[in-house]
Amino acid sequence: MFLPVAILLAKGIAPLFAVTAVAVVVLGILHNRSVPLLPGLVAGSLAVMAGEALLTWFWSIAPNDTLKTGSSLAVTFFGGAVLIAAAARLDPREKRVFENGMILGGAIGFPLIAFEFATDAWLSQFLYGLAGKKLFLVEGGHTSALNPGMASTALYFWPWALIMRARYGASVSFLSIAAAVSLIFLSNADAMIVGLGVGIVVFAAGLALPKRMPMILGAVVAVGVLMAPAIPGLFGDPLKSDENLKWVPNSALHRIYIWRNTVDHIKEKPVLGGGFDTSRALYGVQDRRIVEFARKIGSVAYHTKFEPIPLHPHNGVLQVWLELGALGALILMALLLAVVRAVHRFVDGTANRAAALGLFTTGLTIASISFGAWQSWWLASILLGGAFVVSALAPYSRDSR
Repeated sequence: MFLPVAILLAKGIAPLFAVTAVAVVVLGILHNRSVPLLPGLVAGSLAVMAGEALLTWFWSIAPNDTLKTGSSLAVTFFGGAVLIAAAARLDPREKRVFENGMILGGAIGFPLIAFEFATDAWLSQFLYGLAGKKLFLVEGGHTSALNPGMASTALYFWPWALIMRARYGASVSFLSIAAAVSLIFLSNADAMIVGLGVGIVVFAAGLALPKRMPMILGAVVAVGVLMAPAIPGLFGDPLKSDENLKWVPNSALHRIYIWRNTVDHIKEKPVLGGGFDTSRALYGVQDRRIVEFARKIGSVAYHTKFEPIPLHPHNGVLQVWLELGALGALILMALLLAVVRAVHRFVDGTANRAAALGLFTTGLTIASISFGAWQSWWLASILLGGAFVVSALAPYSRDSR
């Protein structure tokens, strides 16, 4: 159900995640009188981050939002820890059922994506019409409405590709995997294309440097998180003519402008931040203004209207710095490094480890250039993607087929 739901109603991933987590908890209690929980540093880092998010209520500029979203984050992280732990414990019969479901999900989902691209999101338009709503138009088309779902698809791709390769072999599954990559690259959102592209590069590097790549990636992640507030300034000012920005697409100019404003606010409260989920409290509709960039479209300067930070910084790492400060950034770094360490220690096989790092990099890249860090559907997509890849990589008896 994951892929069809993501494409037709991306926000539906959140309730799908919730129902799945609750079902796993209930079944665990009924069958084993226990709840499966993820052990180790990853679970510990999730717990610490949720705890710090709630702790910021004491100094938050929007305490009600902090308490509400912080509580939701804690429950979501708990659900993710349960699902990932359960995914690692599937017996051969359960794993077989899971693999069949992933393959069927891809068999339904990827042709659905192709259909929506070919028909200007006809089915999505129809479903929205039943609800009395219309999809928004971007450059004369409706397929941009599929962008959030394509982000979830980029995460789903990795465990699905692993299962396809294990079930059908590299030669048979190659065409299906290539077709899936092509569909994602045909999406209208640069973030998804860049995210999957970077993930593929890391996958290839993982194959070439199986022992060193986890350490290299860990070092890049650590430096990236710690130095994140300094990075937007390296691009130059999009409001001024700058040679460094000539290659940047128009949508990226928005991001750089937003990130530079975010850094200004980070400097105001660099240690503890302004409070969890307070980005949306900094500006409102009344703060919208026309921003005129140096780049021109024809003879007219490129301009658009939005808030200095519209709802969130469109960069998960900067959002953590803004809301949770340097302390939160250190916790985030610990969480990301714990994931890389877990892949390095517990995933067997060079190709499997490279694919897990590819999924990690795809998710982190998309999170660093798009979406709000705490959007429920996006967190659910990440955690379900993690559970899917853990199940796909868990030990499996071929004799049980």
